[in-house]
Amino acid sequence: GEKQKMSAAELQYTLETYDPTESTIEDFTTISIELGYVVLFAVAFPVAPFMAAVSEYVQIRTDGWKLCRAYKRCEPIGAQDIGIWASIFQLTTYASVISNAGIVMFTGTWFPYKLSTRIWMFILFQYVLVALMTGLDASIPDTPEDVEMQVERTAFFEKFIVEGAEPDGDKVDFDEYAHQHKKPHEVTYENRTHESQYHDSLDGSVFSD
Repeated sequence: GEKQKMSAAELQYTLETYDPTESTIEDFTTISIELGYVVLFAVAFPVAPFMAAVSEYVQIRTDGWKLCRAYKRCEPIGAQDIGIWASIFQLTTYASVISNAGIVMFTGTWFPYKLSTRIWMFILFQYVLVALMTGLDASIPDTPEDVEMQVERTAFFEKFIVEGAEPDGDKVDFDEYAHQHKKPHEVTYENRTHESQYHDSLDGSVFSD
């Protein structure tokens, strides 16, 4: 007989079920291997980062097609971070310092010095780069400021609205703001706002329709 047509929902139901655990491990394994090739031998093949960028772009597009066309709609699951993969990536970058330093000092012809000198330069090169990487890692926060603010805001609402906790006393200690107090003759309206905030009429002001 004639093949019965199916709705979009029915067609999607016939697709394969997406396994987030297996797919995540497979995707991160591919990324970690590619990262290793790029950073561990960067000085030997400088074009590798560009090729990796093209590869990752293609990977993003294929992953998008896979999630939208090849599998059922997967259930979104939240995660705090990428887990152990962050440590793996970090260890790979630190190992790349040793690898690239060894390639530069012992296989290249950039430093035509005797072996003992190149060994000391190899050690110094590692210390300088590791110190630079550690300093940048410490100076750049892992969580942006606006994200931290939203997390604190969510925690506040969860505590006082969802859990019903009693708020702290709202009494204000005005002594804490004594340094901001001014006497009447000290109050001035000069330089309080930019000149662009003043208008001769309502035309062109923020209050006009």
